Amino acid sequence: MTKVGLCIVLAEECILAYSIYAVPYYMYKGWWDSLIHNGLHVHDIPNLVEVVVFFILLFLCQLCFLCTSFTNPGWISDSNDIKRVLLYEGGAPLEYLEKKSNGKARACAKCKAPKPDRAHHCSICNRCVLKMDHHCPFVNNCIGFFNYKYFFNFLFWVMVFTIYIIVLVVVDGLGSHTFKIQPAVAAIMCVIVFFLVSVLFFNHVRFIATNMTTIEHVEKRKIMKRNPYDLGINRNYKQVFGANPFLWCFPCWTSVGDGHLFETTPDPSETSCLLSSST
Repeated sequence: MTKVGLCIVLAEECILAYSIYAVPYYMYKGWWDSLIHNGLHVHDIPNLVEVVVFFILLFLCQLCFLCTSFTNPGWISDSNDIKRVLLYEGGAPLEYLEKKSNGKARACAKCKAPKPDRAHHCSICNRCVLKMDHHCPFVNNCIGFFNYKYFFNFLFWVMVFTIYIIVLVVVDGLGSHTFKIQPAVAAIMCVIVFFLVSVLFFNHVRFIATNMTTIEHVEKRKIMKRNPYDLGINRNYKQVFGANPFLWCFPCWTSVGDGHLFETTPDPSETSCLLSSST
């Protein structure tokens, strides 16, 4: 873990810790005292539900964060065994869509590993990553084929969590005709976090709809005549999230494929849809 990544992760955890103090503890302090001394009554159920939902959303945010941060995104080794796995299947060479300008299979000039379609070298991790999207300092990990869904889940639940805190604080303030300082500060922090995360979230909603990574959007969209990986919105989303919509929002593995080969809609008139150099 880099020092910058560690500082960012600690800052995120401090924000969550402050939210726990400001909302379920401080904002409901009088209710907690009454609950401890008088027990649970029917009129306590709304507050209990609000607090339980808070911790469920907090748990989902943390679970998605851990899955994104600690899951191998798809690092490609330069060992001979991995090379054979990537370059051959059943004794026959795999035919990749992306090739060098001379028509040969791509290999990374930095880590010497073979580069399947959509793989990219991360200068921070110093490894090539399958279907690399970007390196995210907020989770201190690359976002690649095997943790992209978890990353999107993380963005989604952070948005839901921050909206929930903002609503709780605003409703409490309007109901009591006064805004407590600590919850109000937490709500302001959540507004900032929501704005930043929502920009990323809706960008990735667009990227998934067109089956394009952040790197492909930045580096290749200007030289691509078309996107051969775009299978249509429905199939694009199923490729990332799987066929069961009920599992789309949760950090469980449902993505389609192995990160080495991708279904495409090639143009018969083209021999290579993505023209690339040695990189």
